[in-house]
Amino acid sequence: MRRTLRANGCGPARRSVDTAFANAMVDAHTKAISLLELAQGHAQHEEMQSLVASTLPTLREHLQIAQSLASGAPTGSSNPQK
Repeated sequence: MRRTLRANGCGPARRSVDTAFANAMVDAHTKAISLLELAQGHAQHEEMQSLVASTLPTLREHLQIAQSLASGAPTGSSNPQK
């Protein structure tokens, strides 16, 4: 079984790359949320305020998913990758 998992790209090196990617996504989404929250407090144009307000919930959801991936917890996705 172990040989099969490694042959299919599921060995330790793959998990290391997956973890590094998930951690990078946590960092990137955290920074993006911080920037948008800052912009939200300073945006003078209604279009910008609307864009920020509609984007923040999606970024927060994506952050939660990235945090789950980084911790190894299931994401609850109903669309597993094959």
